[in-house]
Parts: sequence; structure tokens; C-alpha cells
Amino acid sequence: PDGGLDLDPYHTPLAYQPSISESPAVTLEPFFPVSAPHRIRSGVLVRNDPTSGNHVPNLVGTPQLTDMSGTAVATSGQAGVAQPLLLPTVLEPGFIDPTAFQNPTEPNPSPSARMPLPEAGTFPNPMASPTPGVRLSFEDPTVQQAQDWTVTYEGVLPSSAGIFANIGPSQPGDYTTLTFTVNGANFCGLGIEDWSIGQLRAQDALATMVKDGLGPLTASEKTLPQWTTDYVEITDDILPPGDSYWGTTQACWDIPGTALADGGAGGKSVEEQRFDLCQATFGSPGSNPDLNVTRDAPIVEAYTDHLKVGRFGHFTNQLETTTNRSVDPGSTNNPTFLKLIACCFHNQAALKVRAGGEWIAVGQQGIGLLNHVVASQDPATNNRCVLSCDPKDSLLNARSFDVPWATPTGCKGAVLDAGPEPGSHPSIERNDPLAMRNPMFSYVTWGGCGTPMPGSGAHTLTARDLTWRFSVGGGFSPLTISLSGATGVSVSPQSMLFITSLGQLAVVDGAQQGLVLIDLNSVAFSTNYF
Repeated sequence: PDGGLDLDPYHTPLAYQPSISESPAVTLEPFFPVSAPHRIRSGVLVRNDPTSGNHVPNLVGTPQLTDMSGTAVATSGQAGVAQPLLLPTVLEPGFIDPTAFQNPTEPNPSPSARMPLPEAGTFPNPMASPTPGVRLSFEDPTVQQAQDWTVTYEGVLPSSAGIFANIGPSQPGDYTTLTFTVNGANFCGLGIEDWSIGQLRAQDALATMVKDGLGPLTASEKTLPQWTTDYVEITDDILPPGDSYWGTTQACWDIPGTALADGGAGGKSVEEQRFDLCQATFGSPGSNPDLNVTRDAPIVEAYTDHLKVGRFGHFTNQLETTTNRSVDPGSTNNPTFLKLIACCFHNQAALKVRAGGEWIAVGQQGIGLLNHVVASQDPATNNRCVLSCDPKDSLLNARSFDVPWATPTGCKGAVLDAGPEPGSHPSIERNDPLAMRNPMFSYVTWGGCGTPMPGSGAHTLTARDLTWRFSVGGGFSPLTISLSGATGVSVSPQSMLFITSLGQLAVVDGAQQGLVLIDLNSVAFSTNYF
């Protein structure tokens, strides 16, 4: 259209010629550009080839939902609609999903010639029961890795388990908040997000839900900013009965309204009373800490070497659960409980950190938790954990919220035999704040369909440690050559130079005092003079 003046090397003319039957003029790789100057190259054609195999990112099987014990949970049928659902984001206008074709190496680029598969469902519908899945990304082949993934509700942040911290009041004698201190730690590097970040995320999510037509929001859904924060879970056992610690004098034992102050009462010794109360509150030695929510404390402020925590409160007559509590950042209700934490765990404890109110995606083979949390350099908040403003970090994400269904009659009214009206559901694409997008894929975590038990005060139906599990195949395999060849000897490259007249790359090796020539056409040794 520009008269042949378009000289951009990344703009391709019409490559397919129907007059030349089944003759592809390009490599049919779904990435464009699949290679760029001065960038690492692939060792194979990055495409789903019926002969050489599938070398593009692909979802290996359907994502499976499991509970905290690893038992599979049904997500289809009448019972399945009460469970959360992991679904791909909607395709943006002008984009095509390369994995949606039965014959991706068909030279004819026409979708009809390539025989498209049915588009994946992107919205929960009790009648359709869409298959769980994620939307794979096809911008940069080099970021793709074969990887097992877990997406866990209120999951544990990798590398946080087993951290050992000193525990004490944030201000001397003031137990409205506690501080967990670890010398030499880097809490920001773990991706910890405190209550201030959680509130901003939640407020943004609520505003987006309204904008996307996910309303009217219920009263419990609107409480999202009150309970979105990472929190500490104490994993240590209390000391066994008979340990001399139970008889030591500690300021935190002086709890008004109890008989725990030095001296004892009730026919039991001081040591027995203290152990009994700690055991009743935090569980017996050897018990599973994941099953005792009293071991949790919300992170009000996070810094590189310490965490300031408050207390989880709840306002019903029901027992506290992970689904009905909110953050108390430092009221007068806190000292009784926080004194117990400090004294029952002898002012020191091992812990792990969980993401409160959010799903987190974790790569299981080296990727871990993608995040863009950094330590603040602002003198007013020095070393506080904040979100990076660097655009290069914008896709380092792992968190998402439960998204409520759009139509009140389809879910919020619990009428499970009627799906949403056609066209009534929102289009949540990957750049929407409600979606989780990283460089490799994107998805939306939809909440389950149903209503909380009356009087429970629950603001969500999603249980802690519900986990989606899936695997991505077709990871990028770089084109490489070993300078030591098949010998395996040590080398010490000193310099490299492309010799134009030979079309070869010359490498000077200081260890073997040799000159190696590499043919770039075959990417193999041409000559090794020594």
C-alpha cells in the first residue's frame, strides 16, 4: 500500500501464494519476530510440527483444582459451580491464539484453512461448564519455560517458610502491634505486600469490578480492602510442658482479666496455667499449624528486615476462620492476643508468610513467585517494601482476586439452572486489573457460585490452600555450542570477532592458547588450530 517504500525489516509482505500449492514461504512459527538482532536464538523451529514435535508454549493437560490435602475437587456439573474457576482471559481485538488450530503448519494463513478449534470459555456458566485453562502469550519466545505451576488461594510465599524471627512489641510496653525482626533478611525480595499495598490493590479491583459490569457488589465483596494483606503464620511448636521457660518472668504474661500474672491461681501452678492457655490457643506441640488460624497475624507494615503485625478480628458469634476475618492494625483489642503470641512462643518463632485474600501463582522449577516488590529509597520510609515503578518490572506479577459473576440471577441469587444472558458477561482481557498477567500467560480467577452460611460473616467461599495445578510445555531451547567441544576441557575465551571474508566467528581461547573458528551457518566448529 505504500508503493514498496516500507523498508522495516520486521514487516512481511504477503508470503503465501495460492498458485504454489502447499509451499510455505516462511517458517510458520507463531512468534513474530521469532528472532531479533543480538538476541538469543532457538535451537529448533519454534512451532508445533507434526514431524519434529511441539516446540511452542502449550498447556499440558487441563488445570486441576485440589484442596489442602491434594485431593482433586470437581469444578464441573451442579456441584462444581460452587468452586472457584480458573479461565483464560479474553483475546484482545486483532489477536489470534496460535494454539487454537488443528493444523498449525498449514501454509495457508486463512483461519478456515487451518481448521480452528472451538474458542476456550472465558466466563463461568453453570450450563456450559467451561473447561479451566490459561491464555498463553506469544510476544517473546525466549521467556517461555517448561514449568509446573500452582495457583493457590492465600498460598505460602516461596522461601518464606522456616524464617526464624525475634518477636517483641513495636513500642516498648505497647502490645497493640508486634514486630518480627530477622537480621540480614530481605523480606522485600520475597515479594511481601503489606496492608497498605493490599488496600490499594483491593480498591483498584473493586473499582474495576464496577466498571466491568460485575455488579451490584454485595456488602461482603465491598469489604475486600479490610482483609487483603499478606500475613505471618507461626509454624513453631510451643515448648513442651515441664520446660523451665514456663516459670520465667515475662512482661507479656501480665494479661488483664486472666490469672496468668506471676503467682497463679485456680489450684494449678503458674507453669501449668501458662502452658494450658498457650496449648488451648495455639495447639499442642506437634499439631498442624495450618489448621489453627490463631497463629496468623496480618502484616501492617513490611520492611527489609522486620514486619510489623496486628491482629485478625471478626465480628460475628461464629469462630474465626480465614473467610470471615479482617485486619485490626493496632486497636486496644490487640494487646491480650499479641501478648499471648509473644509469650507462648518465647519471643522467638519460625514462621512463613501467606498472601491474604489473593491467589498467587508459583513456578515450581526455578521461576518461583514473580513480583516487583522493592525496598523504598525514600528517607521517610527507608527500606519499606513498596511496588517498583520501573516499567520493565510491570509484568512480574503473580496475584489475583476472586472475581464475582456478573449476573445476579446467574450466581449471586444462587439460581444454578440459569446461565447469564448472552452478551451480559464482561470481557476481561489480560491487561484488565482483575486478570493475572505475567510474560508467559494470563488468566482470571473466578469465585465460586453460592451464598455464605447465614450468620457466618464470611466474605468469601474460597478456602485457604485451594490450589490450581497445571503445566506449560514447549519451553524455549536456546541454540548453543560448547567452546570445549566434546573434550570437556576448561576454556577461557578472551575475545570474539566475526571474520566477514570467511563468514565465521573467531574465538581466542586463553586457557588452551588456541584459536577456534565457528561456522555460523551450521553453528559448528570449523577449525581448531591447537
